Amino acid sequence: MSSVPVPTEKLRNQPHAIVDELELAHGAARSFRTVWLRCGRCPERCVFCDLPSYGEAEPLGPERARAQLETALPPGQALPWGLKLYNGSSFFEPRSIEPAAQELLLERAARCERIVVESRPEFGAQALAAARRWPDRLEVALGLEVADDGWLHRLGKRTTAGAYFATAAELSRAGIAVRAFVLLGLPGLDPAAALELCLQTLEACAERGIGSVSILPTAATTQALRRAQARGDFAPPAMTSVFAAARRALDLGLLTRIDLSFHFAPLGCDRCRAVCQALNQSGALPELSCPCVEF
Repeated sequence: MSSVPVPTEKLRNQPHAIVDELELAHGAARSFRTVWLRCGRCPERCVFCDLPSYGEAEPLGPERARAQLETALPPGQALPWGLKLYNGSSFFEPRSIEPAAQELLLERAARCERIVVESRPEFGAQALAAARRWPDRLEVALGLEVADDGWLHRLGKRTTAGAYFATAAELSRAGIAVRAFVLLGLPGLDPAAALELCLQTLEACAERGIGSVSILPTAATTQALRRAQARGDFAPPAMTSVFAAARRALDLGLLTRIDLSFHFAPLGCDRCRAVCQALNQSGALPELSCPCVEF
């Protein structure tokens, strides 16, 4: 795990990052602002995820939450259509964000048309409670990763595919939009096997009523994955596989996004990344002629 310098008091009152983007929602490209909150580190240790290394020892409290959101949504400026509040853990995890700070963030974010938070399945009850306060506003990004219990265990995920889909169904019945994070590229699998497992996971999402997915090409950003890469047991997926997964998701009728934000170095070329952005904004994959991609 990489070490991160202890932030100054001024930095502790600012988010890690703020990113503006366009994303398809309700049939049109909408403005979204992603806010990476500076908060308590995730207590989980998933093999593929380096986000706990950016967390702090103490959870985010109301005062710092207010200051960070004022930085992200300055008074007097136009609001984005949607606001993503990401914290590198579960939004409803009290060891990352105190319950009072959760309440404050959601209340102020509700000025936007859509609020997106990330969560683990075990916090489904908290998500349901939030949806009752802010109906038709909340979208929960649930990290499925892979619809295979053996792989979930190997990756350090303390859940099962069945539990995941049960929580997702409960949230959907309550009117909460659900998007699934799906990994492409796992240690110990060759490219064809990794793609096949991703396709099977996308098919499981479609079969179980998940309407929206974000495909995450895995990168060697954790110590475990860097060791696997050094042994020759892991390599980030090629763009050919990324676009093959996206095409399958679209064929299944899923609202599909390709999320490249976990990569420190760009995956693919500028043309490939522009196609990813076009997909995220339009819900369709443009034709692509590029040396990175072979169909």
